[in-house]
Amino acid sequence: MVGFCAAAWQASASRWVDGALRYVTATPGLAFRDFSFLEEMAMDELAPAPSWTGKADGMILAFGLREDEPADATMRWIERGGVPAVSLVWDWRHPRLPVVATDFAAVMTCAAEYFIRQGFDHFAFVGTVAVDPVVMAGHHRAFDRVLAAHHRRAALAYDLSFRPNGVLEDLERIRAEEGLARLLREAPKPLAVFTLNDCQAWVVCCMCEELGLEVPDEVAVLGSGDWPISRCQSPTLSSVRTAAETVGFEAMKLLHRLMDGAARPDQPLLIAPEGVVERESTCAEYREGGDVRRAVEFIRRHACEGIKVADVVRHLRIARRTLDQHFADRLGHSPAEEIRRVRLDRARKLLAETGLSVGRVAELAGFRDLAMFNATFRQRTGLPPAEFRQREQK
Repeated sequence: MVGFCAAAWQASASRWVDGALRYVTATPGLAFRDFSFLEEMAMDELAPAPSWTGKADGMILAFGLREDEPADATMRWIERGGVPAVSLVWDWRHPRLPVVATDFAAVMTCAAEYFIRQGFDHFAFVGTVAVDPVVMAGHHRAFDRVLAAHHRRAALAYDLSFRPNGVLEDLERIRAEEGLARLLREAPKPLAVFTLNDCQAWVVCCMCEELGLEVPDEVAVLGSGDWPISRCQSPTLSSVRTAAETVGFEAMKLLHRLMDGAARPDQPLLIAPEGVVERESTCAEYREGGDVRRAVEFIRRHACEGIKVADVVRHLRIARRTLDQHFADRLGHSPAEEIRRVRLDRARKLLAETGLSVGRVAELAGFRDLAMFNATFRQRTGLPPAEFRQREQK
């Protein structure tokens, strides 16, 4: 029996569980149980033993430290559970607790490079004081390093005084963030703002509304995580989509090895993000319902079904030449290239996370000819599919 224990407010929890379950269901002899909790929970010597004590043989943990709880005390509480454990949380690490988590340096790089491709020259980074100041400073530096490499000035920085949850009760707190209001008012425009997660992106958009600043024309806002809140706001929020399912899968794979007696790894396993999901908060054309947005959405839904550019043209009821020109102007590549990109992303994911044959992977990714799939995959990744799988599944 393997268990999962997360704080209920962890917005990525369901995607972590999906990844963990993918490993469990493919591994004979493993079963899964959820020990997640809703309320604040004490984790020290005076607290009751962990809820999984005597009920699980290994645990995936997804909660951080409370401000009043030192890492050693929390670690001793976890060890009272008596089983190997792996953490999915990057903002506190303990030498006795292995970590599999999102590579936030790669997230910063993805965000900065996205804004640079969009042509921005003025940047801001919004975090929160709820994150360890040393960790937060590291995020700021990672973002600024990418800007410097592209000859851009360092980002203006602001850390929210609270950890937002994207609920109405946060609105009064948002209005009290005078430093954020001053930054948004006084910064040169157009301004590109990156936030550590999507709830913070929502805060920035709310503040822009309070100040009468247009999103994305004056202030473009990019979050991280691609949480449900990003699709439920107006404007909808662009976001760096983290590979949460892969994090869950790799954490469960590591936990299984630890349960079999393998040595604890010395370094965390950090998983790069999947890329930027564009929505209204960074892209005016998305807000206006342009042809490129509708074409990209159609391609992402149907590329792996074997569609061709002609199918996209019929769906949009637009001339092929016009569609090609819009793609070249907006994205810098053709609709055909976008179809290949989506298919190859799907193929890489299937090769890395499943044991399906190469032929079946090609079919599920929308390639009707295996030889063409092998040639295209090798051209784009530098490896044939079988070698790519061998490298990724080590």
